[in-house]
Amino acid sequence: MFYTLRKYAISQWWIDRISALYDQATASVQINGTLAGPIFIQTGIIQGCPLNMVLYALFLHPLIRWLDVKLLGLQIGRSKQLEPVLAYADDVAVSVSYPAIGQ
Repeated sequence: MFYTLRKYAISQWWIDRISALYDQATASVQINGTLAGPIFIQTGIIQGCPLNMVLYALFLHPLIRWLDVKLLGLQIGRSKQLEPVLAYADDVAVSVSYPAIGQ
């Protein structure tokens, strides 16, 4: 996570603050009215955290750019070439095609 944030030139101060939010995150489960002890969250994001969409966008962007460079996308007709990756909010669509054998 920190490598990607550093690539965006986000200061270490902010990286430390974001890390502090996720380092010791816990969840509790209520079963039949009884609250179970804390469960440490080791992966993922905290539900309802306002940073979720920002972090999602920051981490997804390098993948989308890489796919744009590496993939051809779909060709419609003889001249129309579609973008290989379309992304909006939290929806991502990847379209790829392979050339026929021998081309």
